[in-house]
Amino acid sequence: MDKYNLEQDETLVQKFQAGDDQAAEELVERYKQLVRAHARTLFLAGGDQDDLLQEGMIGLFKAMQHYDPARENSVPFQSYAAVCVDRQMYSAIMAAKRQKNQPLNTSVSLDSFTEETIECKIGASRSPESLLLDEETFSHTLGEVRKLLSRYENEVLDYYLDGMNYQEIAEALNRSPKSVDNALNRMKNKASVWFTAAGRQK
Repeated sequence: MDKYNLEQDETLVQKFQAGDDQAAEELVERYKQLVRAHARTLFLAGGDQDDLLQEGMIGLFKAMQHYDPARENSVPFQSYAAVCVDRQMYSAIMAAKRQKNQPLNTSVSLDSFTEETIECKIGASRSPESLLLDEETFSHTLGEVRKLLSRYENEVLDYYLDGMNYQEIAEALNRSPKSVDNALNRMKNKASVWFTAAGRQK
């Protein structure tokens, strides 16, 4: 077994920050499913899925670069990373909305991670409790969107978040791909309405 598989996240982060590329690869492997699941939900809320995946990975790399357990009051890296991923994707969606739904910028360089302007600013002034509340944003969003969906749409959403494509979902539910496509379009419309309303309340 690869020795990196046995390392804790926090140890791998320290190794990555010291220049260990293999540690970075292990962290990406561990967290790519989290990024995908969050991107799929936010895609329904109005983002472009491919761009959101890239934004989510940027958020993950920010977390890997800037995580400091001493500064973050011993908040686990998993919690810190989830916040960075969510914030990066939410910011991208809101920026796209402000630009009248123009495509998200896909030319971000990994070199720009060192720029303070994109640092994941979750500083020592934040308590572990408030950080964990921020981490719950994704679960809250998903829960609120689910309230708007029919039973069938929720079933489709479950499979969709598991990474299945339209054809696979259709086979699992014994429905036509067109039915699944229609359900996802309805979900996207409902989620977009909720997301817009939530944004106005902030």
